[in-house]
Amino acid sequence: MAPPASACAGAAVHRFVDPQRAAYGPPVETSGTGTGPIGAQAAADRQHEDEIRVERWGEVPYAEALDRQLALHACRVAGHAPDTLVLVAHPPTFTLGRRAPEADIVLDAPALARRGIAVARSDRGGRATYHGPGQVVLYPIVSIDELGLGVKDWVCLLESALIDTLADYGIAGERRPGTAGIWTKAGSESGPAAKIASLGLRISRGVSYHGVALNTGLDASVFDCIVTCGVAGERVTTIAAERAASVSDEDAAARLAGHVAARLRDARQSRAGSCATSATKRRP
Repeated sequence: MAPPASACAGAAVHRFVDPQRAAYGPPVETSGTGTGPIGAQAAADRQHEDEIRVERWGEVPYAEALDRQLALHACRVAGHAPDTLVLVAHPPTFTLGRRAPEADIVLDAPALARRGIAVARSDRGGRATYHGPGQVVLYPIVSIDELGLGVKDWVCLLESALIDTLADYGIAGERRPGTAGIWTKAGSESGPAAKIASLGLRISRGVSYHGVALNTGLDASVFDCIVTCGVAGERVTTIAAERAASVSDEDAAARLAGHVAARLRDARQSRAGSCATSATKRRP
């Protein structure tokens, strides 16, 4: 049963303004008190941009966040909510995709308890990963059917936004064939190539949920406790490690949301993702 429209009212609506079209910046707040640390750009430009709802949930336990995603997903499917970008942080948690083996978590239950790390089974794709402080998580609750995107192009759009965000910090990110996520390039500040962002999605009734996690300043050694995304010995890094300087999670979150929104806007115009080919484009 579809939820009533009254149950789908959003907490905050923002518009994303890209006056130069050359560099996608952080989101611009257009509701509430206004000008906060995520900045403000020309008000005259706002009326020309598509509205995309942004919800900032703060730190939320993984299971609770999943329940809230599912409620928002139902609202989007029913047409009672717009495409929504959720920015959230989780307390230390290892998550397992719906088909991931329990053996992907190397630590036993007592060791997990000593470290204060929870374990959650998820309905997303992919294997094991970690969420915790020092990481920006973005869950786009987006109708890819309305965008006319296939799954591959949707994944590529999100990866492109991650690469855009890393470029803001002077970090070159790259994809790897056959797997989702973003890696630094070999020879960067902290050494060999390493994974810096993960991606795991589920698409139901044409609407995507779950999303991406960008490592900003966490202790990457925690990934030694799992078979990261199904790859034993995967090296993991952060923006702070690559820059040899700290980074604000709030700034990184704003930039990532801005880049995803800009890519969504482009996709609405072209009805194709960032890596679209004639074989992957979908038309109405």
